[in-house]
Amino acid sequence: MLTEEERKNVTKQFTMLQALWVGMLVSLGMFVLLGHMVRRVMMQSMHPGQDLPGAGTLATYLVSTENMVYVVAAVLLVSAYYCRRLILEGRIDASRSYRLRHIKPAFLANYFMANMIPLALMEIVGLSGLALLLSGHGGHHLYILAGLGAAGMFFIRPQRKELETLAGERLWPSVSPPAGS
Repeated sequence: MLTEEERKNVTKQFTMLQALWVGMLVSLGMFVLLGHMVRRVMMQSMHPGQDLPGAGTLATYLVSTENMVYVVAAVLLVSAYYCRRLILEGRIDASRSYRLRHIKPAFLANYFMANMIPLALMEIVGLSGLALLLSGHGGHHLYILAGLGAAGMFFIRPQRKELETLAGERLWPSVSPPAGS
């Protein structure tokens, strides 16, 4: 059973976590906007008919930069899922970390880390699209990888139900429909 002070702390930390989630999602959108503007400038500076050189052999294609970035992005997506799952299941105890010891109750520190680590990995997936664009590999990579990162952020968003499950009790009053509906 949580004390009133712990409930207030949980609400405050959860609100902060939601604000961080929104901020990371907005920053990913800003990177896409930046990449779109850079791509326009790059396209305007190219001579008519000029194109990037094509790939040579099959081996060159298989070890191309784009494919390597997509492989790393896939690894990051999968590792974000499993990292989150391990922390939420309690196999990794983040609450004993030096920086997170002050967060009370302990499940809140675990929930914080179970969200922040995967969100940071999803941000990296999105930023890798911008890196490919800036290195001259085409604008479609920006949109694909930013979309994957945003989708991952959406599925890893902080949710009240998960936090209540970790707490083992109801933290927020349930909203019931008005009578007569």
